[in-house]
Amino acid sequence: MTLALVARMERLTAFRGAGLLTGLAGALMIFASWRSASSVIGAAACLAASALYGVLFVYAGRYLASRGMNPIVLSPGQLSAATVLSACALPIGWRFPELRADAVGSVIVLGMLGTGIAYIFNYRLITDGGPTVASTVTYLIPVAAVLFGMITLGESLG
Repeated sequence: MTLALVARMERLTAFRGAGLLTGLAGALMIFASWRSASSVIGAAACLAASALYGVLFVYAGRYLASRGMNPIVLSPGQLSAATVLSACALPIGWRFPELRADAVGSVIVLGMLGTGIAYIFNYRLITDGGPTVASTVTYLIPVAAVLFGMITLGESLG
């Protein structure tokens, strides 16, 4: 990873700085590290993944979306590469799962609609609005997860 990959493309304003601090405070509240230190490795992995989201958007904006390629080409390319890398990361002792028609159908639908189309929209956002604007969509994920948990599973907000 070179410095050009993570170099700032936009000026850090007071408003953006406040947003950064708010996001950091939110991550600290989610982990509530002052309550329990039982999963420091898990918390570190989540924080690393969050940081890599930021790197991903800058990388995608600078090296992928800026090439003028159609998002419909970029999305399957990225997902195919991720599939190959994930298959390489499988542990040696892994057992092949039992394949049921409903489970396979669910994976196909979620993969095509939930991931495939979402990546097409993501690359389109990066192309049209830039990496910073596109990355703001990730703030909707926890909100949607909490709302769907409340609506479909009857979970409490607390």
